[in-house]
Amino acid sequence: MALPPPQLPNIQAMVAAFDTLSQETALLPNANAFNIGAQLAAIQTSLANLTTTVQNLSATVQNLTTTVNNNHTHVTGRLDAIDGRFDAIDDRLDAIEGDLRLQPMRLMNSVAAHDKPLRGPDFAVLSHPNPSTRDRLLAFTANECNASAANLRLPALPQAATVDERRRQIARFLGVPY
Repeated sequence: MALPPPQLPNIQAMVAAFDTLSQETALLPNANAFNIGAQLAAIQTSLANLTTTVQNLSATVQNLTTTVNNNHTHVTGRLDAIDGRFDAIDDRLDAIEGDLRLQPMRLMNSVAAHDKPLRGPDFAVLSHPNPSTRDRLLAFTANECNASAANLRLPALPQAATVDERRRQIARFLGVPY
């Protein structure tokens, strides 16, 4: 925001009026010894220089404001990008932690005999609608696979997925060799 230039007095008119007044009244017979005209002209020049300096400062402040706003926008954008990357890393860590929590269950199920009970994520023996043994999983129908997958909170497979693909999804989750 530029400041309007100040209204400067007409120094030459003031000097002329002062000279006329001093000659008529002779109040200051030695007024020229003070060189008031030159002093007033110097004041007028100083005021003009001050006005220019204030206008330059105003432009500098405006430029600095623009620079600060641009830097803020840039830094905010970078922070948002970094925050997004941290969120992605956090999501990946959550997925890894979730997978690691399932490893003991998968290990137990991977060594279980075909006719021995399978364990769930809570290490309890699986119950309906889930397969109780590996042999039972191999005999599951598409509807039984869908019910078990929903119960285990597995992602839905496409409608066209085969029974074998559905069984494989459950087996992979439980750690059962297929």
